[in-house]
Amino acid sequence: MASSPPKRGLFSLGTWSSQYRLRLRRRRSHANTLGVSEQKYRRILKCRLVFLDAASAFGGAVGAFRLVVGMWIAPDLAAARRVPGDSPSFDHGNFDAAAIGRALDEFNPCGERIRIRFADDTVDLATARARIDGALLGPPDCRDFAQAVLTAAGRSRGPVIKVREQWSTLPSRKVQQATAAPPALLLFALYGTFYSTMIWLQQFQMRLRIRAAEPMNFMLDSPGKADLQGILPRELSDLFEAHFGFAYRPDCLVARLAHSRLPDWMQ
Repeated sequence: MASSPPKRGLFSLGTWSSQYRLRLRRRRSHANTLGVSEQKYRRILKCRLVFLDAASAFGGAVGAFRLVVGMWIAPDLAAARRVPGDSPSFDHGNFDAAAIGRALDEFNPCGERIRIRFADDTVDLATARARIDGALLGPPDCRDFAQAVLTAAGRSRGPVIKVREQWSTLPSRKVQQATAAPPALLLFALYGTFYSTMIWLQQFQMRLRIRAAEPMNFMLDSPGKADLQGILPRELSDLFEAHFGFAYRPDCLVARLAHSRLPDWMQ
């Protein structure tokens, strides 16, 4: 997929930095009402402004930074079982990953030059559940799958990232591609500068109503589990149902799972 031209989004770095500075300063009184001390507020504000200055100064020099994003979605198996003759399985070797990438690009315009490439495979529900329950070896968040995507992203060509061969060596419940459980974890790579990928991801999380991505939460303590939960909009649930053949519940999670080398100023 070719790089998309800059589009109007919730913010772009040109205006986001100055507006964010002003927004943080104006929230001092609100922070005090939340029990955030003046000293803690100043420390948080200083850290955020240093980040923005560094991103503005060095972001353009980072080059092709790659960030692998994991998106957990919840297939509605109860709805699938209500369809006569239907079974909760999916052919993971037969879906249009490039089309899903284009749809997400259109769903989340952020004003930055970003390229999105989806993995040509997905992590099925049985594998994701077994990892979380500890019944299957490997990280519960399937970070090893994401690391394989990152490795393949640097050498795979074309509109999608070819990962099936690498994934076949990882602990999984997917015995056959054509009869595996429905997709539960989608993995895709963002290509751009460091700051443009971070802006795209934060805006994407905000569009999914993930409270932990809201700027105000930067001034508060660590988010709770409820703050990490997102709501899948109808536009995306319809997209996934069209491609995967399953209805999806509104629950979703989005997280950074792997990335290429960070800029020197973050080391």
